[in-house]
Amino acid sequence: MKFVKYITAVINMLHQKLMQDKAMLAEKHFNVGISFLELNKYQEAMKNFDLAIKYKPNHAKAYYNKGVCLYELGQFQEVIENYDLAIKYNPNHADAYYNKGVYLYELGQFQEAIENYDLAIKYNPNHANAYYNKGVYLYELGQFQEAIENYDLAIKYNPNFADAYYNKGVCLDELGQFQEAIENYDLAIKYNPNFADAYCNKGVCLYKLGQFQEAIENYDLAIKYNPNFADAYFKGMRWRKLGQLKEEIENYNLAIKYKPNYINTYKGMRLHKLGQLHEEIESYNLAIKYKPDYADSYFKKGNCLYELGHHQEEAIESYNLAIKYKPDYADAYFKKGNCLYELGQDQEAIESFDLAVKYKPDYADAYYNKGSCLCELGQDQEAIESYNLAIKYKPDYADAYYDKGVCLCELGQHQEAIESYNLAIKYNYHNYSEAYFNKGNCLYELGQYQEAIESFDLAIKYKPNYINTYFKGMCLHKLGQHQEAIESYNLAIKYNPNDADAYYMKGFSLYELGQYQEAIESFDLAIKYKPNYAYAYYMKGFCLYKLGQHQEAIENFDLAIKYKPNNGTLYQLINILKQEIAGIKK
Repeated sequence: MKFVKYITAVINMLHQKLMQDKAMLAEKHFNVGISFLELNKYQEAMKNFDLAIKYKPNHAKAYYNKGVCLYELGQFQEVIENYDLAIKYNPNHADAYYNKGVYLYELGQFQEAIENYDLAIKYNPNHANAYYNKGVYLYELGQFQEAIENYDLAIKYNPNFADAYYNKGVCLDELGQFQEAIENYDLAIKYNPNFADAYCNKGVCLYKLGQFQEAIENYDLAIKYNPNFADAYFKGMRWRKLGQLKEEIENYNLAIKYKPNYINTYKGMRLHKLGQLHEEIESYNLAIKYKPDYADSYFKKGNCLYELGHHQEEAIESYNLAIKYKPDYADAYFKKGNCLYELGQDQEAIESFDLAVKYKPDYADAYYNKGSCLCELGQDQEAIESYNLAIKYKPDYADAYYDKGVCLCELGQHQEAIESYNLAIKYNYHNYSEAYFNKGNCLYELGQYQEAIESFDLAIKYKPNYINTYFKGMCLHKLGQHQEAIESYNLAIKYNPNDADAYYMKGFSLYELGQYQEAIESFDLAIKYKPNYAYAYYMKGFCLYKLGQHQEAIENFDLAIKYKPNNGTLYQLINILKQEIAGIKK
């Protein structure tokens, strides 16, 4: 029995010695791994961390640092596994949560990243980097105030955290608090005196405050600390404010030198302002040469081709390339749709507008233009639905109200059309005269002639030479005010001397006044400008009948039937008159 106890004690002692040896070996390899890690020799470091884990399977720090190595080596699949093992063996390992959050953020798993930053903060409430990274995410969500709160906490626990001051400045800039943003950029520069981005963004804020000279000085400092800093050369845009075009162009050229892939695009935009569209296209071509997958260059090139006119097909090719490299490029689908519409390819245009709203559901202009295509196809009800969506996302969309009114009018819904025209007028439709004119037409159709006249008068007020003033005459005619109607027709004829309808309606009013000869002269002019005008022949024939010129009347009735052979009512009226003439002759 004593021997057994002795053996057990020896085994326990040996086991304890072995465990101590393993622990020592684990620490030895861990420390070697850390040394290699500090030298950026990640492969060698990882081998030692693996040995540390071999001798101590619950070595949280070894798993954590192995995760760091895997991340640096680009072996991302195993990164999270090792951070999770570090957390498993040390549940309050703040840095493991933090690094896991960083990696999840890079994978686009933003919510999970935030959860890990919060756990890092839970176990290390003064973890400045966790607050900072959480702020970055909130900034990207557009939650600028919440981002600032996190940057403030990062600064609280790391008062010389230059990046935190810089990013806080960016948020303040977004909120329009330019002076406060400048103060934060200054603090970023204080703790990192060669912080080129901070100088550049400070320059942007100074520019927005109208302090152009100070802005340029800061751009110069950005360039001093980063001579290849293409964005800083955008101070060329600020030179323009000072009227120094030569310096502006020099800065664009320097920007192109250091960042030709996209600066050419912005130089192109400046050329666009100058109306130099061909030169602008060349600039976009250079941008494409240096960065063939830069969607914006193709998009803006397409815009130039479109503006040049008669280049819609080439523009479509450019928009297609923009979409190729940026499949959710709503504006490119929209512009492509515009080109297709102008080429008369309404159905294809609708498909493009549908894709535009797929990727930008509140794209009012795309709904509006889709409505225009549907209107062209005679699908008025569907067009109205599109106009309603345009109005939903842009409640003051005057053009949408106007075109909706046109469709409602086509469907015979005159009262609803009037309501739409009223809203178009309320929101300052660019062509008041057209809106009032169409409103007047609807009122005419509803038999509200006096209100229609008021609307036509407003149309004429905004466009005194409005060629459709004869519609006012039609209302006056309906009200029995034939002389006033004739004055309206004369005004219409003044601005459009070959308006057959105006001559016809004038003739009708002269007929009502019993001035048959003058009426015949007007009907002759209507026929001159519209030789197949059946109703003009009929009314001329009727006037001749009234004057007792029966043979000439019959000749005109025959011409009326010739040009309107299938009009039963007209045919019946003419037959009655012919019978009366035959009776008179007997």
